[in-house]
Amino acid sequence: MITQDGRKLQTMYLDIYDDSQKLQTITVRADIDSYTSSKLSKTITRLLKRGASFLVIDLGEVKHIDSSGLGVLCATAKILRQKGGALSLVITSPHLSRFFNITGFDRIMSLHGSVAAAQSACRHEAQRQAVA
Repeated sequence: MITQDGRKLQTMYLDIYDDSQKLQTITVRADIDSYTSSKLSKTITRLLKRGASFLVIDLGEVKHIDSSGLGVLCATAKILRQKGGALSLVITSPHLSRFFNITGFDRIMSLHGSVAAAQSACRHEAQRQAVA
């Protein structure tokens, strides 16, 4: 699809892995912008309605996130915190990692270098809460 200003819009592909009812992993296969963020938001909303409390979002193939994408991630982190859960992001791009650190978003959601590390952090937090 081409926009009026001639930009080619990306199709967003999302892979969802059912780790458990409470832990879900989403792999994003496109940049997150005003065009694609609504698909991500709808997918997250569906998972939250199914009972997910912990989300891992793999951004390993994402090169750019605009303000609408950040809004989706921040809103998701807030909702999950209110449910006693957490949002963990997998970021392998030095550019995105630096962006999340500079803007302070790394204090709102945890950043990890691999899906396994992010899932492990979520499982650890879930176990910690179960004991408390």
